[in-house]
Amino acid sequence: MQGACYTEPASQNLSKVSVYAQAAQRDRLSAFGVLLAGAPVSNMTYLTPRWDSLNMTTISNLNFSKTQANGTRICLELFKPTTINEFCEREGASGSFCWVALFNDNNCVPPNSTVVISKRLCCPRFQSFLSP
Repeated sequence: MQGACYTEPASQNLSKVSVYAQAAQRDRLSAFGVLLAGAPVSNMTYLTPRWDSLNMTTISNLNFSKTQANGTRICLELFKPTTINEFCEREGASGSFCWVALFNDNNCVPPNSTVVISKRLCCPRFQSFLSP
C-alpha cells in the first residue's frame, strides 16, 4: 500500500499497537504482554495500556524494526472471567476477533494538512483483525 503514510514501509519501525475495545470493558484489561520473537514465555514484558476517547487501548514507544516485530507476540491480559469476545468492539460484526491497528513511526499527516507538526499522529501501517 502506498501513500503519505505508507512510503518505504520496510524502513519504518513499529511504533505502537492499538486494539478497539468495548467501552464497558475498559477496567477488564490488566496489561499488554509483549514477547519478542524466539524468547521464552518467562521473558514476557507487561506494559500498562493507555486509553483514548475512541475506545482504543494502546501501547506505544515500541520502536521495533521490521526484523524485531516479525514473530513478536502481543497479548491482552484480561481479568477473569472476561473473554476476548466480551472485551473487543466489533461494531455489530459476528465472530471472534479484535480489530488491531499497527502504527509506524514516520509521524506523517495527509498532504496539504494544516495539522501543526507537534500534533501529528503516527499513521496505521496495517489495519486488520485478529482471531483469539
